[in-house]
Amino acid sequence: MSGRIADDLILERMYAREQVLLSQADAMDMKASYVLVALVFLAQLSTTFLSRPNLQCLGKASQWVASLLLLVSAISLLLELKVATFKSEDASGLESWRDEVVRDSQELEAYPKERDPEEYLRDRVIWGLIASSKARIVKGEEINDKKITRLTIAYWFASAAFLIDILFLATTGLSLGL
Repeated sequence: MSGRIADDLILERMYAREQVLLSQADAMDMKASYVLVALVFLAQLSTTFLSRPNLQCLGKASQWVASLLLLVSAISLLLELKVATFKSEDASGLESWRDEVVRDSQELEAYPKERDPEEYLRDRVIWGLIASSKARIVKGEEINDKKITRLTIAYWFASAAFLIDILFLATTGLSLGL
């Protein structure tokens, strides 16, 4: 058997990567929640500005643009906060899965030729665990990549709305009596 060196270590590192992906997803959800709170404040600010009867045309236009930017940002955040399911290892089914791998491995032609059949079977189980962990990692990275994209979009749109509001305050705030 061409034993693969350090498979145990590789499997351990892959499990660690899965945990990191879950932690990153949680962190992005927390950031999205914080940005959503900021959006509520900014939306209230724009609404307050738009309710002013003496607001100039340019001021109204800037606040409508800010409101549209906030809307895009909010939609992106809500999509980011959508519940995503990270597939986990079926720990309760591992024992029966292992028995199936052992049974299938014992039927292979290579099995009787092995110097250490028990080590051969152990390697086959570890390889299966590595393969399933790889699949979960790929899926977790896909989920997190979508979260990153949506959070980035929300951040830039909210930042643009914030900048418009700050410029609006700087240029017209004094004349509005704010």
